[in-house]
Amino acid sequence: MGSFFYAACVIAVIASYNAGTASAGGACTWADKTKTAGAQNQRSGSLVPFVPGSSLDDCKALCEVQAGCVAVDSTILSCFWFSVIPPTSAVAGSTHSVITCMAATTTDSTTTSTVTATTPNPTTTSTIKACASNRFQCDNGRCVPITWVCTGIDGCGDNSDEKNCTTYVCPPGYWKCKNNRCVPVQWLCTDINGCGDNSDEDKCDTNRCIMRRGKKLRTFSNTKERIKFPCKYNAVRDTECGSWKITITPGNVIEADKDKRYIVKTVWLGVERVSDGMKWEGRTDLRIAEKYIEGSKPEPFNKKDGALEAKDIFNFAASSSDDKVIVYEKSGQWMFRFNLYSPGDAWHKSSGFEFICLSDNFQPSGFPDQICGNGTKDEVATFKKSKGWKDSRQAVLFHEVFTNDGIAQTDSDCKTTADTISNKCNNTALQWEAARLCWPVVGKSRFHTCVTRNLERPESAMRHCVEYVCSNFTDPNSCFALSEEIDRCQDLEGVSSKVKAQCAPNLSIKA
Repeated sequence: MGSFFYAACVIAVIASYNAGTASAGGACTWADKTKTAGAQNQRSGSLVPFVPGSSLDDCKALCEVQAGCVAVDSTILSCFWFSVIPPTSAVAGSTHSVITCMAATTTDSTTTSTVTATTPNPTTTSTIKACASNRFQCDNGRCVPITWVCTGIDGCGDNSDEKNCTTYVCPPGYWKCKNNRCVPVQWLCTDINGCGDNSDEDKCDTNRCIMRRGKKLRTFSNTKERIKFPCKYNAVRDTECGSWKITITPGNVIEADKDKRYIVKTVWLGVERVSDGMKWEGRTDLRIAEKYIEGSKPEPFNKKDGALEAKDIFNFAASSSDDKVIVYEKSGQWMFRFNLYSPGDAWHKSSGFEFICLSDNFQPSGFPDQICGNGTKDEVATFKKSKGWKDSRQAVLFHEVFTNDGIAQTDSDCKTTADTISNKCNNTALQWEAARLCWPVVGKSRFHTCVTRNLERPESAMRHCVEYVCSNFTDPNSCFALSEEIDRCQDLEGVSSKVKAQCAPNLSIKA
């Protein structure tokens, strides 16, 4: 590619928009990090393939990189024809920054163009010799990237790049709508009709499992559950979506400085191709994902097992504005988001994950195989009733996670808890007793806050509680360790009084 020259690159005024209307100059717009509507996809100036009319920040990247003008060819023309995208993302009276590349002159070995973007109808004078081999020749004489052809979007301005298309292929970072439009994957399940036919939203109420704030889970049936223990759990397991079986195993921790906060620290993702059983398994955590977002790591997951390679299965995307990593299957069958935790956030709002099956072939496993369930309303409550259990649903979740031998706990306290409740409790009744009595140690803030103030780990108190109950309240070692951890705490029903009577007569039980 030849050299490029820009006479000026101007960041225009702050303009206001009414919902659904275009901007005064037809300029490309994007929302700053103030998280106004439609601002899910800034990438801090990272230059990525641009599909006209699709991405707010991609258009920004074309106009500006760091402090200067970006060197691009006449593809900048397509930037002038889109304002707030999709139109419904603009809230009446909302404010957006507008960037306009004005009096931009580009020169390369094949094309000379002069562009003026000061009116709603930019004028162009061009002397076209030929398009380069990686460009498509439009009927109006423009040269556009070959990747813009058959994307369902008018990149040429005269729609000649969309003529005679029998198949439509979206570039990396974009998802194909049912109407063949390409939209950024960040637009999926945002409650905004980005496609125009709402196909980016039509699976989001039934095929979507979400974790927010590290503990608030919304299952496939939109039932709300609480995952309040600092260990791994089976969110999704062997759920069939399109041509894949998906397994997602997150791992929680309790933040030491703010002990009310549950953080999704790790995620294990496994995929198996249904047709031949070929697999890929990988792991990410906060540090790995952060390095990917920063650009110092090529992929947000470390591969752990399987014959398949990540590049053969999915594409990756990142959003630095809200610390999010996105993994999406190449043909658009499913998507997974990992939201990182930002220290200092009020109630760790950003920590969580999201899985969306976008295929019509969706066969989710039921509870207790996976906590996200199979789409049946109130699965955990129904399961509890079938067992004759009377306590909290959180006790049920605790019991099912730690008796599930398909979850490979790695934290030593979590591993010992699972081994104890599964193998050392003499019967199922005692297993339930251990879950019922001990889940509050990590599930209720008044207990894990107290344990933390005693300079002890809530995870250790959980383990010692389970060991003590599973010994039928006879093990002196776990009794003494637990007494140190719950001293001066409120009454742990069914446990504190036994600890005080057996091994810790001086145990203080707070009223």
